[in-house]
Amino acid sequence: MDEWDKEERNDDEERKDELTVEERDEELKAFLTEYEPGDEEGVVESVAEIMTGRVQFAIMDQINHMIYAAGFGNPDEIKKIVLRDVRLYIDDYRPPESNSEEGDEDSLK
Repeated sequence: MDEWDKEERNDDEERKDELTVEERDEELKAFLTEYEPGDEEGVVESVAEIMTGRVQFAIMDQINHMIYAAGFGNPDEIKKIVLRDVRLYIDDYRPPESNSEEGDEDSLK
């Protein structure tokens, strides 16, 4: 982790301390988009499409918050932070362990 990453994480931690729970909840309401799976004209989204849509909405919400509430004005800075976070989520992912091979197959479906 470089110094820039450490600096960003410290800013996030400081921000948490500045808001009351009520203020945080109000800010969340302003920037969270509920994802509703589409079922237009009889077309039902697959599980993979729904998961992708949820991720897309979450990232768009994060970008909007960074621009309009957190004061990030540089699109390249926002891109770097979002990509860093996604990379960390993927790198930190560990599949759940199961007791049998059959359980592993079921969890992948």
